[in-house]
Amino acid sequence: MEEEEEVKEEEIKEEEKEEEEKVEEEKVKEEEKVEEEEVKEKEKVKEEEKVKEEEEEKVEEEKVEKEEMKEEEKKVKEEEEEGVKEEEKEEEVKEEEEKVNEEEKKVKEDEEEEQARQKKREEDLHADIATTRRRKHSWSNPAGTKPALQISAPNFLDFYPELKRDLQDYSFIFSHKGYVTFEVDESQELLQNITVCLCSFSDSPAKQALFSYATKDQDKEILIEKVQGLDGSWWYTVYIGGVPQRFRVPDFYQEWQKICITWASETGVLTLQFNGKTLPRKMVRQGYFIRPHALVQLGRAHHEEIFFQGEIQQVYMWNSTDSVHDPPMIEWSNLSYETQGNVVLDHLPWPPYTC
Repeated sequence: MEEEEEVKEEEIKEEEKEEEEKVEEEKVKEEEKVEEEEVKEKEKVKEEEKVKEEEEEKVEEEKVEKEEMKEEEKKVKEEEEEGVKEEEKEEEVKEEEEKVNEEEKKVKEDEEEEQARQKKREEDLHADIATTRRRKHSWSNPAGTKPALQISAPNFLDFYPELKRDLQDYSFIFSHKGYVTFEVDESQELLQNITVCLCSFSDSPAKQALFSYATKDQDKEILIEKVQGLDGSWWYTVYIGGVPQRFRVPDFYQEWQKICITWASETGVLTLQFNGKTLPRKMVRQGYFIRPHALVQLGRAHHEEIFFQGEIQQVYMWNSTDSVHDPPMIEWSNLSYETQGNVVLDHLPWPPYTC
């Protein structure tokens, strides 16, 4: 009986053991299954990550391709723009060359025109001088032209009493486009110092030329002009070697205007004396020399439509600034001249009016 119980116990134990082994086996299988599932899950995740990486790589590649395409398009566009710019640059260079050629052509034409004008001035000057030589008039007082009562003369004699009085009672009367020409001795040397004096009387406020000394090289070697301003004051413009300086003279009613200009090459100082008063001095053309062989015109600017209306008298010119005792280059008392247009030489009326 005891043996049976022992056997039975043994069987029970055996069954329990088998049951335990079975449970253990199932547990192992379950663990293996779980591990297998974990491995599969990991592989799946890994596969998904790989796919994701591939997709990201693909996206990145596409992005790079797009960037490359953009760069390529940008490069092509830049090349096109550079080509356009190069064409524009070439066009600009071409235009600049054409402009330079036009300027050179214009300069050449200007030079040719200036040479032609210079030649014309020289021809006109020689023609005027030749005409003046052919038609010279030496002044002498016509019989019976002076009034019975001697007239107080318009003159510079208050300052220079040694001057002759041959024409002291006479003046040139200028009307529309009238002027007087005469020649300066061509044997003179280059002028380093000058003095020019004259008297004028006019009621015209327009710009007017009083005295013109023109050479073949310079129309305005010496030129004296005047104009009345809006305020009634007079302005004198004096040219030396083509360069102007302006002087404002004191206010006055219509009356004779007596001026003297002096200029010295060494200093360039230009002085204008107006009715006995010296105005503020100016400086012009220092070191310049005035040519001696010239055509002088009263009442007109040489080669310009600037004339004078009124009276001019007592015209003198010296090649000095400090000695009017020397023989003048131009002398009112011994003047060979030619009149052009509406101008006459006449004695002063009564009652006298003086400079």
